[in-house]
Amino acid sequence: MLAAVVPWLLSPGPSASPPGAAVWWRLAGEPGYPVVDGEAGAPRLDQATLGTTTEIPIVTYYPWAGTVPAPDDSWLGTPTITYTPSAVIITLHVSTSFDCGDLKAHGCGWSLWPRYVQKPVHLSEPLGDRALFDGSTNPSQRRWFPWDRAARIDLGAVKIMYIDACNDPTVFDALLCAQANIERMTAEGRTLAVPTTLGPADRDRADAICDQMALAHLQLARPLVDADQKVPAAEEFIRILDMGGAGLTECSIL
Repeated sequence: MLAAVVPWLLSPGPSASPPGAAVWWRLAGEPGYPVVDGEAGAPRLDQATLGTTTEIPIVTYYPWAGTVPAPDDSWLGTPTITYTPSAVIITLHVSTSFDCGDLKAHGCGWSLWPRYVQKPVHLSEPLGDRALFDGSTNPSQRRWFPWDRAARIDLGAVKIMYIDACNDPTVFDALLCAQANIERMTAEGRTLAVPTTLGPADRDRADAICDQMALAHLQLARPLVDADQKVPAAEEFIRILDMGGAGLTECSIL
């Protein structure tokens, strides 16, 4: 189940990142992650402050303590920051002048546990109502999206998205679109309820459908986010219903 996956386990620790390489990061205080060294007293940004601040507190991996003292973040180079009408993309880099000593021949050595960076990333303009992305990954990973958590799903747009997915055999397995009734989906807040032809005992299949639909959301809604931050208004949770309308399982979008 996607809902059972701990997000920090998915973060790509830079086991071999030479000078100049891009480095993964996340927001300090980002939900779903354990608190790491130095993060407990870090500023916490919310919907209001993220829109107006130009200081972005971050957590990232760092060189082994034997190479760089814990409070020293000089190994980080100047970030590359791209500003668009709908998004701000921050790409962190290892400083090209960073010398990791004997480990240099092996691409440098890195901790397996991230740490709070003492100096926040400085934006030249407030984030406003734009999405915030980590540009170290391909595709870039969304770190903040300025939607109203109480807003309703744009159900028509979401139905079209999944109907299109049913026409692409690389997105869903052969049975999903026959078992899940996309046209009869309903929405409550950020939860998308999906009626199916499954029986009350078909929990395993319900789990598989939920996971596939969640992954499809990540694949198909992402271009909408890139184009206009106001478009997706998409689900945070997916609930799979049996043929009688009872809930079989629920999963979250990571």
